[in-house]
Amino acid sequence: MTTEAPLAVSVIVLAYAVVDPLDACLAALTRELADHAAEVVVVVNGTSTGIDAVLAAHENLVVVRPPVNLGFAGGCNAGAAVARGDVLVFLNDDAVVHDGWLRALLDRLDHDPAVAAVGSAISSGGVVLEAGGRLEGGIHPEALHRGDRLADLGPASPVEWATGCSLAVRRSAFEAVSGFDPVFHPAYFEDVDLCLRLREQGWQIWVEPTSVVEHAESSSTTAIAKSVHFERSRATYLARWGSGRAHALGGSHRTGSTARSTAATRTGQPVVLVIDDVVPHAAKGGGMPRMIQHLRGLRDAGVSVRFAAVHPHFEPTEDHDDLGVTFVDLPVPGGPMLDLDAIVVSRPHNFARAEQIAARYPGVPLLYDAEALFHARLFLHARLVADPVERATLLRAAMEMEATEAAIARRATCIIAISEEEAVWFQRQGATDVSVLSPFAGRAPAPGTRTFAERHGALLLCGWTAGPTSPNADGVRWLAEEVLPRTLERAPGLEVRVTGASPPESLGALSSASLRFVGEVDDVHGALAVARCAVVPIRFGAGVKLKTVEALQAGVPVVATSIGAEGIPERWAGGMAVADDPSAFAEALVAMVTSPSTWRRHRDALDAAVAAPLEDGAPSWDTVLASLGLATTRSSAQPPFVKVQPR
Repeated sequence: MTTEAPLAVSVIVLAYAVVDPLDACLAALTRELADHAAEVVVVVNGTSTGIDAVLAAHENLVVVRPPVNLGFAGGCNAGAAVARGDVLVFLNDDAVVHDGWLRALLDRLDHDPAVAAVGSAISSGGVVLEAGGRLEGGIHPEALHRGDRLADLGPASPVEWATGCSLAVRRSAFEAVSGFDPVFHPAYFEDVDLCLRLREQGWQIWVEPTSVVEHAESSSTTAIAKSVHFERSRATYLARWGSGRAHALGGSHRTGSTARSTAATRTGQPVVLVIDDVVPHAAKGGGMPRMIQHLRGLRDAGVSVRFAAVHPHFEPTEDHDDLGVTFVDLPVPGGPMLDLDAIVVSRPHNFARAEQIAARYPGVPLLYDAEALFHARLFLHARLVADPVERATLLRAAMEMEATEAAIARRATCIIAISEEEAVWFQRQGATDVSVLSPFAGRAPAPGTRTFAERHGALLLCGWTAGPTSPNADGVRWLAEEVLPRTLERAPGLEVRVTGASPPESLGALSSASLRFVGEVDDVHGALAVARCAVVPIRFGAGVKLKTVEALQAGVPVVATSIGAEGIPERWAGGMAVADDPSAFAEALVAMVTSPSTWRRHRDALDAAVAAPLEDGAPSWDTVLASLGLATTRSSAQPPFVKVQPR
């Protein structure tokens, strides 16, 4: 840093091999900065014929010439090291700023001291290339508003990350996280990584659509080079953030309240804050049916529930009215205090955020809902991967996740496990209070009355929120490529219907007359009622598969892998055929859909399971809350929780 008086703004331009675009970039900056206390720092990151002539044509530039090409991150950091501005604005050399570009960025930073960085809207001829970004599936960067008209963009808003093509960052925040990370040399993912590290420190990232730059995408590199650099940096990014660390940050903060209250204000009932990824919709899968089960259980216990979604992807609907839940924004540091008696958090990537919230409420118990052991899923996934780099990345993520879940076991007040086996694992990690809530508890079995002849085909219940690398996606590929060709030899008319909104595009090529993607199904029970069997071809995962539970309780026989049948109580085992070999799986599927006697045998076993005395009882969250010293409005005679004794 120099000892001269600081400026308000330093615009840092990384120049590399693009002479004409750089000239246009600097010319537009000269016009835009005329009324600002600002400097332009140009980092010559590599040499190019004619670049000195371009620099000489523009006045008052601070030029930095590293001895070698430092890549995007290193070059930007080199520019920041000599810059004098309180705000650092990073701008691509092939970007041309529109009038008012800088003022809009500065106004947003001045408006809210919690904002560390503001990105611009990136345009090409009035069409948006990106205006902020989100993390698909909680990890994969995805540009927002791509293809929209620039004129149709809404007001400024918080985002999960913003592009380094045009990004204003407070110097204090930039230096607090040590700037861009050169590990992403030469390029790609450094801007996402910077934004995530800023958010880990409690800062917000925004996009300001009235700050616009015109940009020629990838003008400084070839397609082949881009592909090589992109994949290398992508692997680095996933190794750092793919274990749930990025997901733990949650979605961007929302302004105002998006709540739609469906419950009265507090009336002396215990108040419980429940935190999960999104507002649960049963048809979307991904553990959401279990969360709905919890909310119903808390409602039935007479608890006043506040539900906060980390990601504002789904809004409450009329279907949520019977839950008696008040939907609220996720509490933020320094925000309004809630009147709370307990906090329940689901999924490991949300636990750190819940701990931060709980720190403001001394003595309030923090309960962890373990809907699965996520590290077990990752270890199993790694065993199926042939590529050594991908396998190593998954194994590293699995070990990191195992350490995270072990730490949760020791730090949570109470663990709510989904099975005895997983409860024992938490206990072995040091958890002192572990309870088991079976996914069968509180679900009224409702076997349909249709006969074998009145049903057809098979049903695969899926949710696609986890994206193209999810257990569901792997299971569908395995079913299509390994199982169905063997099945169709003996049952050529078989149809497997796959549910779920917006399946990954990569699965589209698998669609056929025998494998049909039917989209989101609002009436899951109705879809099961016309199927001869359900298939659960899951090859990696953890916990109890709710799609298996739903099918069994609907009286629909199941053909599953051992992972798909994991954790299912013995009383329901007669309703399943379990096979991991594709030939054996195909044989079981053919028998289930073509043989009335085979189907009847499994269906009779399910009818017997439904008729047997229930051991689980009704949901009774009041039992576990009472064990923590919180009185509820209902006492339970038959708690579904199995308190696991220390071992």
